[in-house]
Amino acid sequence: MKQWAAFLCIWPGAASACALPVSVILTLPTGYYMAGAAAALAITALVCATAQHVPAMRSVTLWDRPVLLPETLTSTLSFLIFCGLIWIGFLGSTDPMHNLLTLMVWTVVWVALPMASFLCADLWRALNPWVGPARLIRL
Repeated sequence: MKQWAAFLCIWPGAASACALPVSVILTLPTGYYMAGAAAALAITALVCATAQHVPAMRSVTLWDRPVLLPETLTSTLSFLIFCGLIWIGFLGSTDPMHNLLTLMVWTVVWVALPMASFLCADLWRALNPWVGPARLIRL
């Protein structure tokens, strides 16, 4: 009996796990992503198992980008954009596929920002929405 209860708890339909319409579920080739993630995990485990020593846990700056605008200004602008997105999230469409807040969180913040930071240095330092308002409050 306990096995059936556990089975029903992990069954997506019984748990109402997905709030999206059926037409958008698995529209991406997730099999390739899962195979790539498994391969990356296997290669990482293999490299760690054959390593002679563990490298030092410290950050290494590969490239210093020029600072074009003050960090307080860019952070405050990011905070204002963030507040606008929260406002759009509450007052916009209730469909997550048509709300700008969900689009920004799942595509820009989770995918584009890390990729851009990887290619263009630490962008989060300039775009962190909490530093600018905190500095302005301290004045």
